[in-house]
Amino acid sequence: MDYEIEKRFKKIERLLRRYRKRLSRVASVAIPPLPIGGYYNSVDTDGVIMRFMFPCSGRIGKGYVMASDEAELSIMLDSVAGGSSVSIKVSRGLRMFDAGLKVDGGTILTVKSDKQIEGVWIGFLFHTTEGINIEKRLVTDLLELAERYRKEDEDEGI
Repeated sequence: MDYEIEKRFKKIERLLRRYRKRLSRVASVAIPPLPIGGYYNSVDTDGVIMRFMFPCSGRIGKGYVMASDEAELSIMLDSVAGGSSVSIKVSRGLRMFDAGLKVDGGTILTVKSDKQIEGVWIGFLFHTTEGINIEKRLVTDLLELAERYRKEDEDEGI
């Protein structure tokens, strides 16, 4: 009987050693959306409130604008592939928008106002993982890893 217990412990120790080695080789990373924005006290003479260059590809998602006066803001993107823009009417107070604009690395974002206004808050989320559903990817990675371990266990007769 002691022989059977000893045999089981050795089997468990072997499994633990093997899994410890495997776990150190596996990593999954999820990049959360990055907040971009700030407070802009005044508008330039050419109507520009904000400029920003994107360092990588992604998508501009949900954002907020809060202005002291009513105005129409234009969000313009200029890249090598071409440009696009979205106009947002902003009344006094907080306004939410979902731009849903795709960007490439090196794309320049410009936010302009149709008139002189003071005190503009702009904030939006930049998703750097365009085309990847993070939750779905992590679950897929986990299922693939579990299947690989199961096959290895079957091959070793465990």
